[in-house]
Amino acid sequence: MMNFRRLEGSCLLVVFSLTAVSCQVQVEGFPGGEVLLPCIYRRGGLPQGGPNVFWRDKDDSIVLDIKANKADTSLQNKKFTGRVETFPEFYPKGNFSIVIKKLQEADSGPYECNIPAVDYAFRVKLTVSGRRVAMTTPRPGPAGGAAEGLSSILLTLLSVLLSARHVL
Repeated sequence: MMNFRRLEGSCLLVVFSLTAVSCQVQVEGFPGGEVLLPCIYRRGGLPQGGPNVFWRDKDDSIVLDIKANKADTSLQNKKFTGRVETFPEFYPKGNFSIVIKKLQEADSGPYECNIPAVDYAFRVKLTVSGRRVAMTTPRPGPAGGAAEGLSSILLTLLSVLLSARHVL
């Protein structure tokens, strides 16, 4: 049995500070297709002129760096060269999402969007597999092309935003 009298003069103070924010979503893609990897920071406090944002893959390879509201591909891993698109017009609103094009099964795995200035990390698990099944009913509007790809990206972004509301 412990003698509490001996502990009277001792005090152990343990303080935990949880300032880092981390979330994860899952995204699926098909070889040859494209996929949107979301990274949206809505809590405010981003530095003037834009934060540094670092996208990394499972091997800690540089997917894309965003510095002072500009995409920086100077150190980008060659496996992503010409395949990553971003949306600078949305940076001021905290949206640092990217699109990876010409997907390969080797692209599967975790990705992380890291914003060190606000201790924020957003993880996306990408699965690239199978093959896209062709639709049997034609879509309304322009046939195929960029409009079709953009529609699927916008739908994916909308579904991620709606599901993220429940996670955050």
